[in-house]
Amino acid sequence: MRRINYILAILWVLLVCTYFSCQGKSDESFLNFTISSEELVFWPEASFKTVQVFSNTEFTASSDKSWCSVEIIPDKEQNLKVTVEKYDQLNEERIAHIEVESKGKKKYILVRQTAVKSELTVKEEQVLVNENKGLTFSLEINSNVLIDFVLPDWIEMTSEKPKTKGKQICSFKATPLPSSQSEREGKIIVYAKDSITFKNQVAIPARQYSAVELRVLTYNIHIGIDMDNKLNLEKTAKVIKDLNPDIVALQEVDRFTDRTNQIDQPKVLSELTGMYVIFGKTVDRSGGDYGIAILSKFPIESSEYTELPNTDPAKLEDRGALKVKLHLNEENTLSFICTHFCHESEARRILQARKINELFVSDDDEIIILGGDFNAAPSASSIATLKEEWFDSTSKEFTFPSPKPTVKIDYIFYRGNDALQVKETQVVPDLVTSDHRPVLTVFELLQKK
Repeated sequence: MRRINYILAILWVLLVCTYFSCQGKSDESFLNFTISSEELVFWPEASFKTVQVFSNTEFTASSDKSWCSVEIIPDKEQNLKVTVEKYDQLNEERIAHIEVESKGKKKYILVRQTAVKSELTVKEEQVLVNENKGLTFSLEINSNVLIDFVLPDWIEMTSEKPKTKGKQICSFKATPLPSSQSEREGKIIVYAKDSITFKNQVAIPARQYSAVELRVLTYNIHIGIDMDNKLNLEKTAKVIKDLNPDIVALQEVDRFTDRTNQIDQPKVLSELTGMYVIFGKTVDRSGGDYGIAILSKFPIESSEYTELPNTDPAKLEDRGALKVKLHLNEENTLSFICTHFCHESEARRILQARKINELFVSDDDEIIILGGDFNAAPSASSIATLKEEWFDSTSKEFTFPSPKPTVKIDYIFYRGNDALQVKETQVVPDLVTSDHRPVLTVFELLQKK
C-alpha cells in the first residue's frame, strides 16, 4: 500500500510539472511581436523618426549610444520615437543599435547617421517646355547621395526614382496647358533623400508655354552671283532651303535686268524654295529693277515700301524699307521688315536708322522683326541709333566678306513684348555663294490663347 502511495505521489508531481510546462509554452505561442523597420538612416541634423512596434504584451526599448535616444509613446500607432543629436564629423558614419524586448524576445533596429557633404548637381539650369514641340523632358543629375524630387502639380516623373547614387538621367512629362493659359511657371526641387530640412537641394526653374518657332534669315545674295563670278540662283536657293527658314530678308535682288539675263529673281527664288515672295524696288538698274525682297512660308496679308533718306540723290543710291504683315496662325500675326542701308555714308545711315525708328516704332506691344544689310559695324552710331529702340538678336561673328569675314554688317533686330524670345542664332559658314554670309536667328513667339 505504501508503495502504491509513493508511485501515485510521483505521478502527481509529474502531472503538475507537465501542466505548468505546457502552460508556459502556450503563453509563448500566443506572443505577437513585430517592428515596422529594422534600419533607420539620418542626415547630420538633429532629428527624429518613429517606428511601429506591435506586441500583445508590454515591451521595453533601449539604445547603446548616448547620441541616440528612444522613447515609447503609448496609444500611438507609431509608438517608438528614435531621436539623434547633430553630427559634425564630415564623411564619417556613426552607428547605434536599439534593442526592443518583449517577454524575453528581442529585436534590433540599426541606426545610421552620416555627415557626408552632399555633392548634388543638375546639368540643366532651367527647364523650358514648348507645348508645340512636345511635353517630355529629362534632367541629368549627379549626386553622392540618394535623391528625391518635389514637382509642380503639372509635372510628373515618368522614369523610376533613382535607387542608386551617381549619375542619373531622370525623365519627366508636363500635362497640357489649360485652355485659359498660354504659359505657367514652377520649380523642380532635387534634394537629398531622408533630409528633413531640405538643406541639400537644387531648385530648377521650369516654364511651360505654347510657342511658334520662327526661323528668320537675312541674306545679301549679291544678285545671285557667287565668289567665282558666276550667276547661280539655284545655289542661292539651295542655301536658303537647307537652312529651312520661315522668313527671309533678301538684299541685292535683280528683277528683269540685263546683267542677270532678265531673270525675275524674286519669282525664281519663290518657286525654288516654295515660299511666298514680295519685292521692293529701290532703283532702276541695267534695264530692270534692283532692290530688296522678302520670302515667307506664311501668307502675306499686306505690304508697304518706304523710301529712306537720301542726302544726295544725284550721287548716292536710293535705299528703302519693305514691310509685310504675316499671318502666322489664327491667333498670331507678325510684322517683318527688310532693308539695305547705304554703304557710302555713315551720316546717311544715321538718318536711315532714325527713319526706321520713326516709321516702325510705336508705344504698343506690336511684335516686329527687322533684318538686313546695314553696312555698319556694331560700334557705328547708326547701329547705336537702332539699338535705342530695337534688340539685336545676332552674335558678334563677322559676316562680310564671306571667304574671310572681317566685319559684322548683317543683323536681325526685333522689338515687342516678352512674347518674342531668341532661342539661337548663327552666322552660316558659306564661303562661296555670295559675298555675304547668311545670318540666321531662331525665335520663339508665345502663342495667344
